[in-house]
Order: sequence, then C-alpha cells, then structure tokens
Amino acid sequence: MPISYPSSSSTSTLQQPSRNAQSPPSTSSISSYPSSISSSSDVSSDDDDEDEEYERALIQEEWNESLRQMQMLFSLVLMPFFGRWWGRRWSYWV
Repeated sequence: MPISYPSSSSTSTLQQPSRNAQSPPSTSSISSYPSSISSSSDVSSDDDDEDEEYERALIQEEWNESLRQMQMLFSLVLMPFFGRWWGRRWSYWV
C-alpha cells in the first residue's frame, strides 16, 4: 500500500499559533520595584550600633562555644590519652 503524504493545500489549512497573537504585558501592569536600594545614609546610626552590637555578641557567643568545645576535647580525649601514655612510660622505668 503506498504511503500518501498530505498535499501542500492541506497544510495551509493547518495554522500554527502566531507568536504575536498575545502581546507581552505592558510595563505598567508589572509591579514595580524600587529603582535603588536604600543607601547607608538612609539608615540611622542607632540601627548601625544595634547591628554592630548584635554581631559582636554573636561573635563572642561563637568564641565561647569554641572554647567549650576545646575544653571538652582536652578533658575527654587528650588528657586521658596522654595520662595513659605517660603512666605506661613511667611504670616501665619504675
């Protein structure tokens, strides 16, 4: 059975949707954003002081946590390890 292809006249009846059928939304319908971000001069010095104080408190808290972790490492891991090592060395010489 021979394969029949559609004639060129039948393809003209098929229309592809036009890209220009819908125009893009106008710029006035798009919600606008501020054209610039507020500069540091717009922010009061009180806000700056509070931000700096908060950052310093956060840094101090992280430092204290690091010290606690180091103390735990020393007291739970390093001290027993070296205590055993030194005890075995000392008992060898005694």
